Amino acid sequence: MPAKKRTLTKVPKKPGQTGRKLLDIDEDEVYRYAMVGMPTTEIALMLGCNEATIRKRFSETLTKAKARINSKLRAKQIQLALQGDKTMLVWLGKNMLNQSDSPSVAIQNNLTSSPSHDIKRTKEEDEAFLKMFEKVVSGMGKASNKKEDK
Repeated sequence: MPAKKRTLTKVPKKPGQTGRKLLDIDEDEVYRYAMVGMPTTEIALMLGCNEATIRKRFSETLTKAKARINSKLRAKQIQLALQGDKTMLVWLGKNMLNQSDSPSVAIQNNLTSSPSHDIKRTKEEDEAFLKMFEKVVSGMGKASNKKEDK
């Protein structure tokens, strides 16, 4: 999460001068709302300000939150697919690999022998791959937190 930062709207220059109401907006709060997918209109309502204020002053925070949640969701989807979730395998195949249910061209296969490059993996190899993948995924959050703290 980004370092705690507060931002204010326009402040009157002289005491007693009229101007916009002073708004103290917590950047961490904006980040948390954006991480759960809340649109800027709802974030503005929750914080009692204009949507333009959120978009202008926190565009980088909104972008970071969206990127972070998207990467976490993508990693979880891939993890589920690698664990054998058939629905997720089909969905990822269609969306990431441009596969489809109905091929546009029918191909007739007259091969009588199987290919010599069959890929066979043991259960242990699958488990080792999943452990390695989980390490990479869990390390993603830690690495991005360290970069954001600087």
